Amino acid sequence: MLNSSKKLADLVMETGSVTKFADQKRWVDLAGDLKKIFHTFATDTKTAEDIGRYSVHLCTVYRQNEPSSRKVKYLARSTGFADTPDEVTNKYLTVDAEKVIADRAAVFVEDFMNGNGQWDYIQQQDWYRSGEYVIAVDVNYYPDRGGVFKRYPQFHKDTGGNNIFVNLIFDNDTVIEATEWYTDLAVPSQKRFAWQQGLMPKAHMTALTEARAALARKVNPTEPGVVQGGVSDSVYTYVSWVDDLVWHATPIDYERLQLNLGVAQWLHSQLTPLVNADDFVVPAYNLYVYGLEIIGTMSEVPGPHLRPWMGANFTRIQDIDEPAARRIWRELYSGADGARKFTEDAQARLAVDWRITGAVGEATDVDSSLAGSKRITETPVNLSKIRRVNSDPNMLARLKQVQAANVGKTRSFIRTWVRVLPKASTEFTALR
Repeated sequence: MLNSSKKLADLVMETGSVTKFADQKRWVDLAGDLKKIFHTFATDTKTAEDIGRYSVHLCTVYRQNEPSSRKVKYLARSTGFADTPDEVTNKYLTVDAEKVIADRAAVFVEDFMNGNGQWDYIQQQDWYRSGEYVIAVDVNYYPDRGGVFKRYPQFHKDTGGNNIFVNLIFDNDTVIEATEWYTDLAVPSQKRFAWQQGLMPKAHMTALTEARAALARKVNPTEPGVVQGGVSDSVYTYVSWVDDLVWHATPIDYERLQLNLGVAQWLHSQLTPLVNADDFVVPAYNLYVYGLEIIGTMSEVPGPHLRPWMGANFTRIQDIDEPAARRIWRELYSGADGARKFTEDAQARLAVDWRITGAVGEATDVDSSLAGSKRITETPVNLSKIRRVNSDPNMLARLKQVQAANVGKTRSFIRTWVRVLPKASTEFTALR
C-alpha cells in the first residue's frame, strides 16, 4: 500500500544501512562481482588519478504507468567500456556476463527504491499516474571514488536538470567517511529554473517550492546551521536525497580557506588583472580561488557597493554566474577606486565567517541526452557562512582514524539518477 502522506520534503535526505530494506547477501554478492570486474579493469588500464573519475554505466531502467510498463535498456556491447578495444573488454566481461550483472543491478536498485520510499512517492504523482511522464533510473558503478575528488570539497548537484532523486549505495563492511551535504533552501537561479521548466512537470516544480517552504519553517533562525558529514557507522551505507534540495560533496578532511581582510585584499590584487582573461581564477593557498566564488560569497553579506548594484540589477545570490561576477568586478572593483570599494565590501562581508572551498558550485552538468544541455553554476547559498562537521577538531581526529583504518580499501558504490522524461522523448520512444 502506498504511503499517501509522504511529501517531497520528507525525502530530502535519508541515510542508514541498506540492509534494513534489502537482502544483505544479494548486495554483498553483487558488489563483490562489480568490484572484481570493474575495479580490476580500472587498476589495470588507468592512472590513479583517472580511477577516481571513472564510472561505468550498468543500465537504465524505464518505468511508465501503463500495462507492460517496465522497460529495461542495456548499453550495447561492453557497458561502460565503449572507449576500449574489444580484446581488452573481453578479458574482463563477456556479453552474457554483462547482461546478467546489469539485470542483477536493475533488480536490486528497484527493490532498494521500493524500500526507501522513492517509488511510493513517484507513484502518487498525477504526472506519473497519467502516463505523460516516464521515470528513467540510471544505474552507475564507481569502483573507487577518490583521487582528484579528495582534494577540496566540491559541492554540487547530480543532474542535467531533470533528476528527482539520487541514491548512493556503498559496499563498505566497516566505518567510512560520510557524504557531506546541507539542505538547499534557496530558489534555483533564473537560468536553472528556466531550463528545468522545459524538462520537469509543472506539478513537480510546485512541489519543490512547497518543499523548500516546509523545510525553511523547520529552521531555527538563531542557529547558523551546519554542513553534515563526519563518519557513517552503518555497514553497507546508503544515502538518498532529493537532488534539487541538497548540495553535496565527496567527503574530505581538508578545511576551507577562511578569509580575513588581508587575504581578501591580496586576492583582489591577484584577480583584478584576470577579470577579462580566459580563466578568472588564481592558484593560491593550495587550492584555486575563483573570482566567481569570491563575488558569490561576498553577495551573501553584500557591502555598501555590492548591495545597491545587486538591487539595481535584480540579482540574487544564486544568479551570480561567471559573466555576472566578471561584470561586478569590472564595474565595482577595477580601476582607480576599485581597491577601496572592494575593501569596504570585504569589511562588511567579514561581519560573519567567510570561507571558500576553491571550487564553483555545479547546479547542472551537461547531459548529452538533453538537447541544449549546458553546465550551470551557482553559488551554494549560505555555504560560506556555516561550519562543516568535518572541521570540528574532535570529528577531524575521528576522520583521520577512519582514513587510516581504510588505507588500501576502495570507496566503491552504485549511484543512481532518477530522471523524469516526457513519454514522447526520443530516449524513451527509441526503446519501442
